[in-house]
Amino acid sequence: GFALPQVSKRRLRPVFEPLINGTLMRSELLVTPFIAPFAVEVVRAAVRKSMTGASPGPSGWTEELLFDAMEDPDAASELCSVITHIANGMVSEPLRHRLTTCWLVAVDKPCGGVRPVAIGEVFLKVASTVAVNAGMDRLNAFFGDMQYGIGRPRGAEEIVHRCRAFVQAPDAPKKCVVCLDFRNAFNMPLREHIWSVVKRFPLLTGIFALEYA
Repeated sequence: GFALPQVSKRRLRPVFEPLINGTLMRSELLVTPFIAPFAVEVVRAAVRKSMTGASPGPSGWTEELLFDAMEDPDAASELCSVITHIANGMVSEPLRHRLTTCWLVAVDKPCGGVRPVAIGEVFLKVASTVAVNAGMDRLNAFFGDMQYGIGRPRGAEEIVHRCRAFVQAPDAPKKCVVCLDFRNAFNMPLREHIWSVVKRFPLLTGIFALEYA
């Protein structure tokens, strides 16, 4: 058989009380609508798309192993239940700790220093992917043309063509293209502010709180 993370049969309470310097309270999560159980085909599609040969996290599971496990109908059903619980943030504290634990690999930077690369848990990655996919229409409507990396097919190509059209326009001499690279960009944004925006998308509140508590 396949050893999947164990989720209690009883109704689990959110484990985020309080979070993010006290700004995210359990009362806010309790009024959030829960995500309905994900269909097997939805989870399988997300797993298949994520199959890149990446190294496993602490559990040793990879997307490829999950995809093979889902060939068994019972395993597929149980896995969808696990993914739904994670996406809703309805897990016990010990399981939350295990899901958010990563392997850290130190990679030398070309200009000196070390870049820490975190190899996360596949169950959390799949749950995050499925939750984001479920709310993609609202996310695209919210972000518009502000981002091209997520949920924008051929987004990189669109950026290239837009920039080319921009600099080749008749008034191009009056324009310029600026490329910015922020230092420690992932950790700089305040999680409190991110949470204030995430609350507009109820399908993402559970998984966000689980990951950034």
